[in-house]
Amino acid sequence: MTTTGRLTRREKQLVELLADGKPVPQIADALGIARRAAAGSYTVAESMLGVSGEAALVDEAYRAKEVSRPEPGPSDSIMVVLPDEQRRVLTLVAKGLTAPQMAEVLGWTVALVRRCARDLLVTLGATNGPNMIKRAWQLGLLTAEESQAKAS
Repeated sequence: MTTTGRLTRREKQLVELLADGKPVPQIADALGIARRAAAGSYTVAESMLGVSGEAALVDEAYRAKEVSRPEPGPSDSIMVVLPDEQRRVLTLVAKGLTAPQMAEVLGWTVALVRRCARDLLVTLGATNGPNMIKRAWQLGLLTAEESQAKAS
């Protein structure tokens, strides 16, 4: 595991389980810790990486090499090309924006943003926002260079 040392081992485990699509209560159970402790580790991880939101935490942890970047799976050999709308939503999800915030940035309705995000989940075979980010990294749709550029 490549690390920069900002996150503790438990915080890294939490990020990896978030990326697998698990909610914080399930993560607490998997780690054998209280839900309050898991929520606290989540809050500390967000603070340490300077982000807000589960998807943004996963993206920043990959970009900063706080956790190992996911490798493509055996079924990931096909190239996924996203429509422009889905690509824009993916980038905003990785930044941690909410659906109303994305709608404002894109000039769309909240309903359209949500529909596009649902379509993106299906396209990537993801279960939720953090898992969407993991799948996007696995498929090469998000990279350190792209994440670096979006931070500018």
